Amino acid sequence: MKYNSSKNAPYFSIIALIFSVFLVEKGEKDLIGKSTDLIGIAPETLKQNHIILVFMPSCSHCQKAAQKLQKQYNKTKNITGLTSTEFDKDIKRFRDSLNITFPIVTIEKPQLRKYFKKIPKYVLVQNGIVSAVADSLQLN
Repeated sequence: MKYNSSKNAPYFSIIALIFSVFLVEKGEKDLIGKSTDLIGIAPETLKQNHIILVFMPSCSHCQKAAQKLQKQYNKTKNITGLTSTEFDKDIKRFRDSLNITFPIVTIEKPQLRKYFKKIPKYVLVQNGIVSAVADSLQLN
C-alpha cells in the first residue's frame, strides 16, 4: 500500500507501509475512515498528509520510532506524537534526551486504549481522516 504525497507536501512520500490486515486490532479498524477528533487531535491542525506516532515515552521501540520520525519532521513538519496524559511528567525528558521537536498531544488513557492496544503505532492521516494504522513503516 502506498501513501501518496501531494503537491502540498512535496518532500513527503512513503516507500512502503508494512502491516498485515489481520494484525490490526478492532479499535484501530474503528479509526480508519474517521476524523482524528476521535483521538484528540483537531484535523485542521494537521498537514494534508500526516503521520501520528502513538507511543509511550519509556518504550525503547517508541524512542527509536520517534528519532526516525524526527528526521522526517525536520524536512516536512508532518509528524505529531500521541501519548497518554499519565506520561505528562515524562514527556519533557523524552523530548530532551532524544531531541524531539514535533508536537506531542496527550489524551486520557481510556481513550488511547480504546483505539490502541500495542505500541508504537503509526496512524496515517490524509486531510484529517485516518487512512491506515500500522505497526511499522519505511520513509525515504
